[in-house]
Amino acid sequence: MCATSEEKLSIIRIYTLGIDLFSQLTGTGSRNEQDPESPTTALQGNNRKRKANAGNEGNRPHLKEDMITRPVCCVEARMEAEILWVGFSDVLFSIDGRVELRGYSAGSKGAQSLPLHTGAKIVSGFGTEDILGVTDSHGKIWTIDHDNHMLQIRPQHELSAAFGNSVQQVQILGNDCVAVLHSYGAAVSTFESLSTFLSYSSKRDGPGPVTVKFRHSRKLSFVALRGAESHFVALDSVGNVWTWGTPNLHGELLQRPQSHLELLRPQIVPALEGIQMRAISTGGWITAALSVETRDVYIWGWLPNGAHIVGMPMQSEVAGLIDQFDENEELQIESVGVGNGFVVIATSNSLTHELAVWVAGGSNVYDVFGERPTENFVKIDRGNKAWGGPKSSELYDIEVTCGPGCIFVTLVQKS
Repeated sequence: MCATSEEKLSIIRIYTLGIDLFSQLTGTGSRNEQDPESPTTALQGNNRKRKANAGNEGNRPHLKEDMITRPVCCVEARMEAEILWVGFSDVLFSIDGRVELRGYSAGSKGAQSLPLHTGAKIVSGFGTEDILGVTDSHGKIWTIDHDNHMLQIRPQHELSAAFGNSVQQVQILGNDCVAVLHSYGAAVSTFESLSTFLSYSSKRDGPGPVTVKFRHSRKLSFVALRGAESHFVALDSVGNVWTWGTPNLHGELLQRPQSHLELLRPQIVPALEGIQMRAISTGGWITAALSVETRDVYIWGWLPNGAHIVGMPMQSEVAGLIDQFDENEELQIESVGVGNGFVVIATSNSLTHELAVWVAGGSNVYDVFGERPTENFVKIDRGNKAWGGPKSSELYDIEVTCGPGCIFVTLVQKS
């Protein structure tokens, strides 16, 4: 629950905005109580991934407009708060030393603590629409069984051992392709299906996944791994961007693989070489990268339904540059996030020190946030009540994180 007075402000607050997770995180409803034709409810019958262009004005859940557009504080912490994984109707938080799953998989209570009882900590989650497993601080993989919303966490000893008990992160694409970041970021293994990944421990002597180990003299390693509908994106320790995992039908790789082998092997993005990146984000068929020095946002890929974002290139081997904020020299981009069909940017103002959040994208922007599709970024202010009232960059750091159909805004109070 959020504090009601200025004296109770915590160090870290996370706000959420969007219909996919709103009722799950705030306890105002459940997936069964929504419109039976809504994209979220449809998952119960289909139990498969929704595509990036799912949803339109005709099947919006019948929630009050202020429930869709009003940011809500869902986490308040005094030491640390981190989003470990976001699905269609679940989110995994790390909050002041505990790990908490909120959403549909947590059942009627809407939230469930996930202790491991091994001395290790959960460091990341993985799954498709619902959470399927977690990785811990000892480099091991755990899977989650769903039995009438009673979650059972089971260690996968053989699978973990197949990676030398050094797994950092697992990502699953919408097409079931799996990537595993292990060996302290020096290796990535790619699997063509979830079943191949889960059975890897029993097939170590047979055909295995493509494994790429970086043993350069400069000790290159991956520091971030992200997955979208049909491709992976990774960031290495010197700021290079890598992509793989798709036939590149929509230019999401920003390169042209020559063989099936190259589709499973990370390849550095030629169009961005020489530009050091500090962060990456991807969702649907869109990817965005934020540069270190100038904090420019480079964007590429494709939006469904003929939608477009100003700055996104039409060519498959070219990275676009979002220049909307260059006209206002006072604004500096602090963070970028990508969902299914939309992009979110957080900015600070060097004169007023105001922190702001902006969104642009296609049809999903209306279905999720009550905003009309827009090629330009529009400010999500909702008056002075947005994000708990006006926030100053002198007092807070800001970061945006996107799920398939939601935005999380993390505000960290500076010491």
